[in-house]
Amino acid sequence: MKKYYGGMHDTQNPDFPHQVRVINFTTEMFEWCEAYDDQGDPLCRFHVNWDLYGHDHDRVTFEQAAPAIMFALRFGRA
Repeated sequence: MKKYYGGMHDTQNPDFPHQVRVINFTTEMFEWCEAYDDQGDPLCRFHVNWDLYGHDHDRVTFEQAAPAIMFALRFGRA
């Protein structure tokens, strides 16, 4: 699965409909997302919304439901 590289501001982040909140997004989670078999679908992407100020959790957003469900099953919800 491809990572969506947005802009530097929140207004340029994608508005993907499926999200999973995690306390800290780790390298293992990133590697899982990249290794997810999207079967060549160009519209199967993910994006990480980092909690830069420590007020909330990191949010991983997905363009499609299937990888979001699998990610939540693998890493749980915050």
